[in-house]
Parts: sequence; C-alpha cells; structure tokens
Amino acid sequence: MEKYQKKAILYLVIASILWSIGGLFIKLVNWNPIAITGARSGIAAIVMLLY
Repeated sequence: MEKYQKKAILYLVIASILWSIGGLFIKLVNWNPIAITGARSGIAAIVMLLY
C-alpha cells in the first residue's frame, strides 16, 4: 500500500470512531435538541476556522 492510502485508511477509522462516540454522547446528554445542534455547529465552526 502506498503511504497516502494507509494515511487515508487511518483517517477513516478515526472518523468512524469519533462519529460513534459522538452518537453515544448525544444519547447521554439531557439537553434540548436545538442546544445540541448549536453546540455541534459551534465546534464544527471552530475546527473549520483552525483548519
């Protein structure tokens, strides 16, 4: 496998783990759905700004 292909697979595995953890935490948090959506959007905006 090429170097970039291994890196891509690693990133996909990390993304799937984070996606699953995110779903678990959403079930554990007892917030209004609009508040959860706002928090997720805020985090995404910060990540995109840093990138």
